[in-house]
Amino acid sequence: MQFAETQAYIEQYGELSTLLQYIYHIEKLYEDIEVEDLLRGSYVYSNLEKKGNSVLAEKLLRITKNYIGKIEGDLKKKKLMDIIDTTGISSISMKKLMYEINHTKMSIPNSRVLFSGRDNQLVDIIKLVNGIPEINLGIYDSNAPLNAENVALLTKMWVHGKSIRAISDACINREECNIQDKMNICGKYIYSRLINNLPWGISAVFKAQGIVNPQEKQDDSYPLIPAFIYFGVDSMVAVALCMLGVSRYAAHILSKEWYSRNGEIDIKQCEKVKEWLGSLTLEDWKNIFKAHGGKNAETNYNMWVKNR
Repeated sequence: MQFAETQAYIEQYGELSTLLQYIYHIEKLYEDIEVEDLLRGSYVYSNLEKKGNSVLAEKLLRITKNYIGKIEGDLKKKKLMDIIDTTGISSISMKKLMYEINHTKMSIPNSRVLFSGRDNQLVDIIKLVNGIPEINLGIYDSNAPLNAENVALLTKMWVHGKSIRAISDACINREECNIQDKMNICGKYIYSRLINNLPWGISAVFKAQGIVNPQEKQDDSYPLIPAFIYFGVDSMVAVALCMLGVSRYAAHILSKEWYSRNGEIDIKQCEKVKEWLGSLTLEDWKNIFKAHGGKNAETNYNMWVKNR
């Protein structure tokens, strides 16, 4: 089975990626193990045979043998295997990603540029991530063509703290839907597909970049880009606040207060944010929200108290 054919299978059958990742992990840990014997003794194989699907059972073994033959070269590169093994995608998908990064000379800019309204590099990165067989970023139908420009706009609005209402008005272009339906579609997409799949894919791109261009220096904020998308915020302090149980809305407001008082911090100094947050009273929250035009300070404070 050729890599292109296997990629098509991965797109159609997500379980195949999990199987290939498992085989890759086993081969990395135990170079001399007989994976074929391991599969013959597995529940999947025995279950296929019990149901009379011996043809499928043998096909499973054939795919495994072919795959092991394809990754033989990796077995001598333990560091490479270690990196690929942590991506959550198959080695076939990772090799495809590495090829595309090398071929297009693509690199991810820093977060200020990436999420800027004046820059379009996020569109290309979304297209690249959506090309990973295990990942789909489509808003409506996983089989429909990807509107990368729309997903990029949605992502930028999400990261910059816009409300679901504002994002749905700008990005959910379905005339037959009323306001509430659009908000439901938008919220479901963000909290299920976007915040899980895009950070995952960008993390894989970073690792692929590191393999393809090991000498390329990366900005200290690079590791935070997936976190910005996951939490829907645009600063290191806001990420720290979200991790401490502060709501996304409140994190945007409190982080403005932090930066006005203390300026930038290093990623290793997030403990200072925790100390500062712990020192704030409800009255402090109310004053900060008032100063930055925020609403419902007490509600957000009580949510944090409950979550911390």
